[in-house]
This record gives sequence, structure tokens and C-alpha cells, in this order.
Amino acid sequence: NVHKQLITSVQEAGGEITKIYYCPDLAETDSVNRKPAIGMALKAKAEYPDIDFSKSIMIGDSISDMKFGKNAGMKTVFITHKHTDYDLNLIDTNFESLKQFADQLKMNTNYI
Repeated sequence: NVHKQLITSVQEAGGEITKIYYCPDLAETDSVNRKPAIGMALKAKAEYPDIDFSKSIMIGDSISDMKFGKNAGMKTVFITHKHTDYDLNLIDTNFESLKQFADQLKMNTNYI
């Protein structure tokens, strides 16, 4: 239901989500699909061979999201509403909200 609502909201705003990948596996399973492993990225690449990870952006609110992005060769955007100490090698840029990042992209599409 969450994914359906997300897709609908994005479509109503003029955007498109082609597919959503998620991993329901528990941490103790050591699944290749759990972040920061890049199994889900490789699955997407197999289904959509034109994906270029070097031109992709991982936007997330956890350090495992940032590790996933870096492990896959993507740019990373960390969304955090509070100041936290984090490894600057994992994060290309950060914003307080997804909206703030989207507004920046509207002003400058070459931002990242």
C-alpha cells in the first residue's frame, strides 16, 4: 500500500516510478539484497540494462543507504533533519528534506 501511494503521488506530480525494489530479508540472513550489498541494484541492472550507476543517485536517510550507493558507484544524497557525524567519503551532499533536495534540482539540474 505504501508503494502504491508513493507511485500515485509521484504520478500526480508529473513524475514516474518504473519499479520499486525492496528486500524483506532479515539482517541475520546475510542476503545479497540487503543494503549495503548491491544485490537489488544488480537486479535492476539485469532488468534495465541501460542503467548507468555512475549517472545514478542514491537518496536515503541511513548510512547503509549511503554505503549501498557508494558500493554501486552512485552519487549519494543523505537526507537528515538533524546534524549527525558521518563519513564524508560516503556522502556527496546532504539536505534536511527530500523536498529541499528536489527544490535544489529544479534550480540547477546539474547540481549533483
